[in-house]
Amino acid sequence: MTATPYRVVITDLDGTIVRKDGTMSAATVAAAADLQRLGIPLVVATARTPAGLAAIEHLVPLTTVAVCCTGALGWSPGTERVLWRRFIGPEAVHRIAGVLGGLDRLGLASFDGSRWRMTADYRGFGGRMPRGPAEVVPLGVVAGSPACVMAVRVSGLTSADIARHLADVGVSDDDATLTWAADDLLDIAPPGVDKATGVGTALELLDVTWDAAVAFGDMPNDLAMLRAAAVAVVAGDAPHVVAAAADLIGGQVVEDGFAASLRRLGVLA
Repeated sequence: MTATPYRVVITDLDGTIVRKDGTMSAATVAAAADLQRLGIPLVVATARTPAGLAAIEHLVPLTTVAVCCTGALGWSPGTERVLWRRFIGPEAVHRIAGVLGGLDRLGLASFDGSRWRMTADYRGFGGRMPRGPAEVVPLGVVAGSPACVMAVRVSGLTSADIARHLADVGVSDDDATLTWAADDLLDIAPPGVDKATGVGTALELLDVTWDAAVAFGDMPNDLAMLRAAAVAVVAGDAPHVVAAAADLIGGQVVEDGFAASLRRLGVLA
């Protein structure tokens, strides 16, 4: 066992250790393998679903616990078992869909823990579509379906714009948690749920505390877990609001910042 004081490493995926093409560098994979060899759990914290994580084949066997859906769903890659699952209240789902429904070219999707349901406009935005079972349905079906998370795109509006609109019409923290990892895609999680609460549940399962944790991230939806960890490492190209939470500014994902920062902190030799 390494002499490092850090007993767990937590990391976001896209933009932090996963490149734009959906792959990881050999150095990043090797660093994750070294953590496993040293007995240091790797906790992944992502907006992706378990199917989205499974697409990164090299990472799955090296991940101890996956905090998926921005904290709403816990997944054990080793046993392929759901560890926890949280839902947005059905009334809140219906109300959020209703107040968004009047916006021009609204794209709305929801994930119930096993299946995505999305409107045709959401599918029409293109880009990377959710992995796993998915179907295109009318807005009313999304509004009436169980949701661990929801995803919103609106033509011409940023994620921050959509969040402000929802706040202005009375959607509060008691209804849902609003955050984002992209400028044009708002993530909606259950109230009181974010990456920090999800990781906190994972740490309890691992019998490790936050003061022994190193966390890596790059976007606003990482802020809660970065602030909770003993050491927060932020990618060099992160927005200023995220960089301000860093104890260490690491290299960008294309510069193998994950591996280099772990060595700099003494977690890896």
